[in-house]
Amino acid sequence: MRGTWLILTVLAISGPAARADWWYTYEASDGTFPEQQGFYRATMGAGGQRWFEDGAFVLDTSTDPGIVDFYYRSMPSLPDPNDPTHAFVCEWGLRIDSFIGWRNPEVFLAFQGYADMGLQYELDGVYSLYGGQRVADFAPGVFHAYRLVTSDMVIYTLEIDGMPVYTGELSPWAPTSFVKFGDGMDAAASASCWQYVRYGVVSALVGDANCDGTVDFGDINPFIGVLTVPAGMPGCGVMNADINQDGAVDFADINPFVDLMLQVR
Repeated sequence: MRGTWLILTVLAISGPAARADWWYTYEASDGTFPEQQGFYRATMGAGGQRWFEDGAFVLDTSTDPGIVDFYYRSMPSLPDPNDPTHAFVCEWGLRIDSFIGWRNPEVFLAFQGYADMGLQYELDGVYSLYGGQRVADFAPGVFHAYRLVTSDMVIYTLEIDGMPVYTGELSPWAPTSFVKFGDGMDAAASASCWQYVRYGVVSALVGDANCDGTVDFGDINPFIGVLTVPAGMPGCGVMNADINQDGAVDFADINPFVDLMLQVR
């Protein structure tokens, strides 16, 4: 059986296979603030101190817990929760430098008519806004890549640095649809560095195990993860990892996965 080394070799020559149905991004490497890239800024008090450092957007509200400074953008459409061929994906690159008071900063997602959820940070862990459950640990003081995926608007999977770390339920119902990030709470303060915030609705694609709309190196760990713990992966990822389309994700999908990669340029 051809192994992971062959998958890596094949992916080295592969390119994008599809694009998201829609996709919004904030890229701090552009050297502009979120409101200059289509997001809206909301503040209370004087607003936070802001600057750029090593390609990241620094938001510092630590001088006053009463400061609120966050950024939001709406969603033009949502995946049909009864259609597993599409998924919502949100990803962000973040480092937490300090927090005071309640957990802060946060990433908050709202899906009109379906659900919402929030993730709040301490220096070395992330918590669910609802119930205050600590859902994942991470090394403090460094950037981490976070990805959240849901295909049914009920269950979501959180990944950190490409590895699934938590599967949980969204809170039921929301009146509007938007993504929010930053310091969204009074009585809390933080200093955070954001490399990017990206989100969109992505079509399912065979081989696209991380549901980002492309087949590339980013699918290796999620594909292997589905083979070993399919129950812990998002519905979109499980479906896309069924390469031979026999209704199961197992070792019989490895060779077809490699064969699929050989066709991708």
